[in-house]
Parts: sequence; C-alpha cells; structure tokens
Amino acid sequence: MLVLMRFPRLLIFASVGALLMIFICPQVDAQLRRPGITKIKESPNNQSKLSEESGAVYLEALSSQPFNITIDQVAPAYRTLKGRHWLGNVLAPQNGELVAIAERAYRVRAQAGQGKISGWIRKDAVGGLPPGFDEQVKAYVERQEKVKQLIDEERVALGMTAQEVSQSLGPPDKRSSKITEQAQTEIQEFIHYELRSETVLERNILGQLVPISVQRDVPAGKLLLTFTEGVLVEIEEEEGIDLSLCYSPQPLPRPVIFSGFGGILWR
Repeated sequence: MLVLMRFPRLLIFASVGALLMIFICPQVDAQLRRPGITKIKESPNNQSKLSEESGAVYLEALSSQPFNITIDQVAPAYRTLKGRHWLGNVLAPQNGELVAIAERAYRVRAQAGQGKISGWIRKDAVGGLPPGFDEQVKAYVERQEKVKQLIDEERVALGMTAQEVSQSLGPPDKRSSKITEQAQTEIQEFIHYELRSETVLERNILGQLVPISVQRDVPAGKLLLTFTEGVLVEIEEEEGIDLSLCYSPQPLPRPVIFSGFGGILWR
C-alpha cells in the first residue's frame, strides 16, 4: 500500500524534472541541418604526419612524391631536432631526399659514411630548394589548421576546395556544372531542414479518427556554393533563411598543391 501511494508522486517528480531539463538545457541545433547525410572526414593518416616532432613539418603529408634535393656540404646528422644522437656525417656532393623542415634544420634521407640514414642537418648544407619553399610550407600548415577547425565546426569559407567542403557539410543535394574557355564552374546546392510539428488524423484501437502531433523534417532553406576550378568563390543563401552560421566571413588562402620538385603548383 505504501508503494502504491508513493508511485504517483514519483511520476510527478519525474515529469517535473523532464520539463525542467527541457527549459534549462535547450538543445543546440547544427548550423546546417541535413538528416541522413553522412560526412566523410579526411583520413587521419594525412594529418598525423604533419608534425611528428615538435617544431617540424613532415613533407610526406604534403605530397606522395619525393622532394629531391642536393647535399652540397658534408654535415653531421642527428636523430632528433635538438641535436641528440649523432648518426654520422652525410657525404657531399650527392642527391638526397628532403623528409621534414624546421626553423633551423632539415631532415634529409641521404648517404653517410656507414650507409643511408635519415637525420637532421643544418640548412646551409642543402641545395636545390625552390625560392620561398619554407614560407610556402608554413603557409600550407597554417591553412590546414584553419580548414580542420572549419570542418570540425561544420562550416565553410571562401577559398576551400570542393573536397574540403564535402568533408564539412557532406555531399550536395544537387549540383550543376558549366565549362567555358576561361574556367570550369560548378554550383552545389545544400538543403537545410527544420523539424516542425504537424497534426494528423490517425485511427485509435477503436477505429476512431483522433488528432495526434508528429514531427517531420521540412525543407526550410538552401545554401548555394559556387566553385571555380574546384575552389569555393561564392556563397549564397536562398528562401530567406539565415544560414550565416554555416560559413566563416574570413576567406582562406587559395590552396597550395605540392608535387615534389618535379614542379610545385601554386594556386
């Protein structure tokens, strides 16, 4: 009897608690609501190699092709960037491969007296680098950090590539392309949905029609993205829905494509 008397009171407390959770802890909606869309994030392997050692950038994350260089001076090579664990002296002159860069040293793969090694050597011993290479690599890494933040926040910005936008928002609902003598243009359309309540009639167990409330995903706006040669150049909203949280007002630098030293393509 005691349990039967307390049970309704417990139900009341539970109901009141649920209502308080609804009002005190509001749900946070995604910037662009697209039910059923799966976003494919970039493989972590592409990012993990960028900084294997503090203060260093490993170039295999930039290009699958080797970065060929010349070793112009004999130089001691070390296992760590701090100059610990001497590996031997790289011979000169010879051809080698640039593995990583840091502020004051390069990590190279080259021939030493005891065989082939991979270690850090001073920069003045290395030749064959394009002008401004270190600065371009630094700019690339800074851009990648900004892109990663945008993808994590499911936002886009002018200057992103179509692949980066797909990682952030998922595949578009619709796309159209146009090719001219000047360039190739593509427009991608992303539909924003809102969850709205509707009243419908359904039959109960007695066969009577009764009104019930259901929630449905309803198209509420569009985000139109225009790409020229694979780079986002224009962002447009349609149908009067403010989707400004979907994109950043700060444009990104145009992407840099590395292809070893057979040629570095700047975009």
